[in-house]
Amino acid sequence: MQDKNIKSLLDYFIDVAKDVSRKRTGQPDKIFELAKTDIYPERIYDLAESFGMMIVKIEARDFLLVKTINELEKINQDLQREIQEHKIAEEIIGTYIDFYNKINIGLCIYKMESIGDRKVFRSFRNNPAIKNANIADLKVETGNTIEENLPGLRKIRIQGICEKILESSQPVHLDNMSFINKDQKKIWYSISIFPLTNNYIGISFNDITDITEKRKTEKLLKERLEYKNKELTSKVMHMAERKERLLSAIQNLHDHDLATLDEYKKLVKTTINNLVQKFGSTSEWDEFESYFLDVHNEFFQKLYEKHPNLTPRETRMCAFIKLKMNTKEIANLTNLTVKTIEVYRVRLRKKLDIAKGVNLVSYVGNL
Repeated sequence: MQDKNIKSLLDYFIDVAKDVSRKRTGQPDKIFELAKTDIYPERIYDLAESFGMMIVKIEARDFLLVKTINELEKINQDLQREIQEHKIAEEIIGTYIDFYNKINIGLCIYKMESIGDRKVFRSFRNNPAIKNANIADLKVETGNTIEENLPGLRKIRIQGICEKILESSQPVHLDNMSFINKDQKKIWYSISIFPLTNNYIGISFNDITDITEKRKTEKLLKERLEYKNKELTSKVMHMAERKERLLSAIQNLHDHDLATLDEYKKLVKTTINNLVQKFGSTSEWDEFESYFLDVHNEFFQKLYEKHPNLTPRETRMCAFIKLKMNTKEIANLTNLTVKTIEVYRVRLRKKLDIAKGVNLVSYVGNL
């Protein structure tokens, strides 16, 4: 009977060993219970206890192994995330470097160093745009001080400005500054200084020579146009004054009996009619138009393109308004009453289809 029990126990141990080999742990509690009975020899009890301890150790090892695997998986996930973040950071840095090298604005980076009680800014890096800048006394040597590389900025005390920028952490835009290029011509740059981390500062140089020259040209053209407008207005007023004098002289001829001979009277009247016809019709307008086109050579073209149905009288009225002539001045020039000119202005506004609230003078002036 005992041999049969031993055989069964050994079969059980064999099954446990197979389970362990297949990484399936048995039931150590059951084995330990077997070891406590008195039906087996002592060596069998030792074997049962050894099997139980082995299973416990295997279970402990498997538990530690699973825990270690989970920790390694978490570490791997963290590493993968860090690798991805590092790749993104590299892409961003690469983009910034590409931007720094290719932007058409000169960029200099300087680092502040302390030498005793004195602070010095030394060149750290310069992009290609600043290296190619056409400034006669510009240097871009790494390690040089800011005043050695940019002597043209000494006059604005660039050293002190840079120190204050680092202290305040606020960028500063300097006034547009002129330099002499290598061809001994004046060029203009817009300069900004901005703080960076770790006592670094950046200085940008934006070439605005073309913009500055364009603004100067536009200013000269505007001044020339204003002068021409004043000159034109003066000529128009002179024409009006001349016409008024001629008409006054004609009126005097009408009011006085200059001769008794009928033929002479007929000659005088004919002369008067000729003068009225000459100075009251198109000849004076032709003279005005010639002066006007010399100053505003595209005005009539724009006016006709936008309002092709204007009459000659309405076109003249637009020209007078373009010169900002008031109603009385237009009346004197055209030999019409102020009331008549006011009526013409109202009709012209309707003809131009000007929206309510829009000033007639502003509308015509912008053509």
